[in-house]
Amino acid sequence: MTYKYALPFLFLGLLLSSLCGAQAPDQSRWAIGLQAGPSRTFLRGNKTAQELPADVRLTGGGFLRYRLSNVFLRAELLYENKGNKEEGSYVEYDLNQHAIGERHYTMRQRFHYLTLPLLLEVPVLAKGLHVAAGPYAGYLFGQELASQGEKLEFTSYYKKMDVGLTGGVAYYVPLSPALALKAELRHNLGLLNVTRDPDPASSIKTNATNLLLGLSYHLK
Repeated sequence: MTYKYALPFLFLGLLLSSLCGAQAPDQSRWAIGLQAGPSRTFLRGNKTAQELPADVRLTGGGFLRYRLSNVFLRAELLYENKGNKEEGSYVEYDLNQHAIGERHYTMRQRFHYLTLPLLLEVPVLAKGLHVAAGPYAGYLFGQELASQGEKLEFTSYYKKMDVGLTGGVAYYVPLSPALALKAELRHNLGLLNVTRDPDPASSIKTNATNLLLGLSYHLK
């Protein structure tokens, strides 16, 4: 799933907001929901990682939202696939060492995380629009290099924990007094070097920009 496929759902949400007269979700004390969407992810920290292109992966999970006066607290549990990709080509040879052509490849470095963001939401400007920011903690349960249908695991070479900051914009569209659509665009900035390599030149930090579409159930 790419951004061009996700944007029509966002436009649909904006249209529904103008047609639907349901109670605004901002009036509810508690809300629970599910969300998922594409994530543009890349790595930084060392020269090689920074030169490799970003990749599009998937993010999804659930959230719990609590209204505290005029602001909101939101806790989430998400699966995130972070990393980057390398694209190139090499000359392929037969058994007699004769060149038989050029073969292209794509190698993806994948970090599989369970992340726990804790966000503060503040309503701004238009009804249903919020800015959200806060810290997150991530637990690495798998790391691999994948290319041409093969995978090599390197989980033990990386630290289990990651910590970072999240910030973005969320828009809620009421469907009924109890249900609402949510569209959110945000960026996650990893702050820790996640590799166990003590050499500073090998430092790796994570980055991801998410477009999340969700559905939430609101309690009075």
